[in-house]
Amino acid sequence: MRKIELRALQSVFKAGDLSEDIFFLTKGEVGIFLPDNNTKEPNFIIGENEIFGEMGVIENELRMATARCLVESEIISITKEEFDQRV
Repeated sequence: MRKIELRALQSVFKAGDLSEDIFFLTKGEVGIFLPDNNTKEPNFIIGENEIFGEMGVIENELRMATARCLVESEIISITKEEFDQRV
């Protein structure tokens, strides 16, 4: 488990990336952008104390969307191995 600090507009992951981590947003706001979204407005917004990126890890699939910080954010990253040990 590790803490990550990201700037506004910095990507957490991109569509097509390997799904190696699950993320817990502790501070800030993250936008989820589906592949067909070419706007600056996210399809979904992740708020503080929410988990994201879990489906790719659980289903062992590539990332289906891009996650990008909308503001300066802090995230806790949990690896697939750490997740599997705890579940």
